[in-house]
Amino acid sequence: MGKYRLVAEKGVNTGSTYAVKPEGISIGRASQNDIHIPDEELSRHHCKLYFLGEDLWVSDLATLNGTLVNGQPAEEPVKLAHGDRLHIGDSELLLLDTNEPNVSASTLKTAGDTAPPITLPQPNVSNIDLGFSGTEAASDSQANASTKKTLILAGTAFLVICLIAVIIKLITSDATKITTPMTVIQVPATRSLELLYAKIEANEHNIFRYDLQLDAEGHLSVRIDDLIQGRHVTKKTEEPIDKNLRSEIIRKFERASFQNMEPRYEGIPRANTWNTYKLTAVIDGQAKTVEVRNRLEPEAFKALREEIETFGRNELGLWAIEFSREKLIDLARESQIVGQKRFDEREIRLDNLFNAIGNFKSAIAYLETIEPKPEFYDETVNALAAADLELEEIYTEHNWQADHAINTRNWVTAAKILRELMDIIPDRADPRNRETERRLLDVESRIQKARK
Repeated sequence: MGKYRLVAEKGVNTGSTYAVKPEGISIGRASQNDIHIPDEELSRHHCKLYFLGEDLWVSDLATLNGTLVNGQPAEEPVKLAHGDRLHIGDSELLLLDTNEPNVSASTLKTAGDTAPPITLPQPNVSNIDLGFSGTEAASDSQANASTKKTLILAGTAFLVICLIAVIIKLITSDATKITTPMTVIQVPATRSLELLYAKIEANEHNIFRYDLQLDAEGHLSVRIDDLIQGRHVTKKTEEPIDKNLRSEIIRKFERASFQNMEPRYEGIPRANTWNTYKLTAVIDGQAKTVEVRNRLEPEAFKALREEIETFGRNELGLWAIEFSREKLIDLARESQIVGQKRFDEREIRLDNLFNAIGNFKSAIAYLETIEPKPEFYDETVNALAAADLELEEIYTEHNWQADHAINTRNWVTAAKILRELMDIIPDRADPRNRETERRLLDVESRIQKARK
């Protein structure tokens, strides 16, 4: 598999040569690629070369400007051969098979990629004395003849012994194969995943584009462009997505039989509308792209696509992107009103203050992608800060009262205060609730011992 080279014949990297590694190579504008080409016409991760068996393939990674192979768009994976040319942006890359006889060493020279040719010293035949010239040759002819005969006999005997040894080894090896089963130890390899998903919904008034990308290092990023609503959102995770979660995404693709789907499902667009979904997955170095244009999606593809969108919303916190600006403002306003009502009635129910904080947070989340923000946005932010501060003060005060009761061994009072605090912060996912529950269990166990 290591026989292929790419030679940059045009573009900013002209003259450079790159080896195609057994695990394949990635090409793009981002510096994390195996071949980094600083060309604005390229996507950050533009295309990938990978092996299927002994064959080399290239896949365009759902890019805007595309990848050409010999001048033809690579809209689905293309099998490559010696002499093929890749056109990406302003660059042209020539693929060479180094096993081809017409590939010269000079074609492959590049800094750090090839070593200078080794020149072996040529013997001077005319100056080598073989011992067969002049008077000495004539006088030693009889001795030489005897020596040659001895050498021939010895060489023949040596060859016979070697042949017998080889035969014995082959027989022994075959017998071992028959009688001793081979144990193959499977070493689980770390699976890799790269993901590109693009959704475009357009009509005569607006274009909405959603691009989601999971790179080789596990970072997830999204870009949202909503022209008529003036929303342009870019967001990226600071830390790589957990490997177990990436493995679960791989299993989702496998359960959906993504590799067996048709590369394209296309219909006729309705008047003044255009919809397309394009999903590319590079799993363990093997790329597959499926695109659906202007038609109902196959059920398996739709379910997989929606799972990918949910994954993106959960990891990036953009779970309200599918709503229009007007709908988002309405939802935010409703959450803000409910939150304010609960805050005002926080003395009536113990959990009202905690739930008011949740409503304020929901309102702010709805408005995250809205610019400019509506008038009540600042009011909501201030209300959230005030509610957070008050809840923290209540939590601290109840803990102090519980500590005082515990120190005076007033276990019943301590249990009452801790139960009330759990009602004030009812969410078990909140660490304050878990800490309170832990203390309450300890106090209740002491009450049980005291009653015995």
